[in-house]
Amino acid sequence: MKHTTYFWKVFPLNLVLLTLSTIACLFVANGLVMEPDKIVFITFTILLTSAMLGVIASSTVKKSLKDIAQGAARYAIGLFDKPVAGWNIKEIADIAEKLNKMGSELKGRISAGANEAQSGDAVFACLTEGILAVDTNYVILKINPVAKLLLDIPSAKVEGLSIKYVHKRSEFLKFVDEGLKARTQISKEVTIDTPRERIIQIVQSPLYKSDGEYWGQVMSLNDVTRLRRLENLRRDFAANVSHELRTPITSIQASVETLLSGAMNDRQPAERFLRGVSRNTKRLSAIIEDLLSLSRLENKEVVSHGLLVDAPIKEILQKILNDMVYKATEKDIKLELDCHDDLTASINIVLLERALANLIDNAINYSDNGKVVWVSSFIQDNTLSVHVRDQGYGIEKKHLERIFERFYRVDGARSRKLGGTGLGLSIVKHSILAHGGKVTVESVLGEGSLFSMHIPVKIYENFERATA
Repeated sequence: MKHTTYFWKVFPLNLVLLTLSTIACLFVANGLVMEPDKIVFITFTILLTSAMLGVIASSTVKKSLKDIAQGAARYAIGLFDKPVAGWNIKEIADIAEKLNKMGSELKGRISAGANEAQSGDAVFACLTEGILAVDTNYVILKINPVAKLLLDIPSAKVEGLSIKYVHKRSEFLKFVDEGLKARTQISKEVTIDTPRERIIQIVQSPLYKSDGEYWGQVMSLNDVTRLRRLENLRRDFAANVSHELRTPITSIQASVETLLSGAMNDRQPAERFLRGVSRNTKRLSAIIEDLLSLSRLENKEVVSHGLLVDAPIKEILQKILNDMVYKATEKDIKLELDCHDDLTASINIVLLERALANLIDNAINYSDNGKVVWVSSFIQDNTLSVHVRDQGYGIEKKHLERIFERFYRVDGARSRKLGGTGLGLSIVKHSILAHGGKVTVESVLGEGSLFSMHIPVKIYENFERATA
């Protein structure tokens, strides 16, 4: 649009006013006498014309400036949909053009900032570690979903709330307080009692505003519970292996030294020491064999590489019970089986037999004379379940979570006396894990225990037809 300057916009009106004023002056200069009413009329006309010209000029400028002010106000609240009208006065049009250009650039920057913030929030939410930022008043500035999970904070929006309000654990809050006082990078492992105990590794760093003012602390949180537990298991395993191997080796060494010192010349003591050597040698062999078995079981390919067969479950269970009858009879323990004749499933027979044998052997060993051991099996929801229930001594609740660990013993003296290696339940667990299943245990001290093996299987209604 072609614009005129403000001067040329009001110039014609000024020219009219100037002409009228000049005519009035000429009358006076030439001595022309005018009647009073004409003089009043001319004066009034000049004044009225001047007022009209002022109102027109003022209205024009006021309207254009008002449009610019309204446009600036819209830009200030982020509305860029309507550009500012510049009218046809060049000076005001220049202002409107610059304002529109500024609005366009501002819109682009706001859009870019919003996109950057959105992508930042997406990355923030996808982090595998927890992130939490608090100011000097403990107010949460930023927190991601992982941090909420680790700290057991509700999933609702908590930014703007005090961390003391949404998290009550004193150990964590004490560490936050340490960071705000130190205003430097510090780290610590904190134990948090959420629905389950977690060990959280927290690293704090100071957070500053753009002007350099201290703002608060930003924290990264990592759940190291599993790592610490594995480290403890490794240490326990190394210590237990050393202990389990050292005991029979020490006994063998002592027996051999006694024999070499002259006891071999006396037949009766010599035979006793040699039987001890034989017994401890077998014990060492059993421990090593069980360790090798566990190592093989941890490789699940032992199941997947052609070792799964469709087998009649009742025949397998009955076979193991038959093998255990002699040992049960010695303690007058009755073995009972409850399993449907046509129950068949795809399993690794060797692993299932070994797992079941370990459970029944334990049930007999840890039951008093005259008790009963029940074995039952069924398939439900495509899962084969095998249960072994006894009337034995039972297991304290504090031991239940750890009894499947290598060399973990509820009663170490009794277990060794009965000839156990401390690896039987670990073998049971890994035999079932190799099938993709799980083992569970329920126990009441003084009443007995129930061990259950659950294996996902393919079901066949008729074994002969399925394997034909």
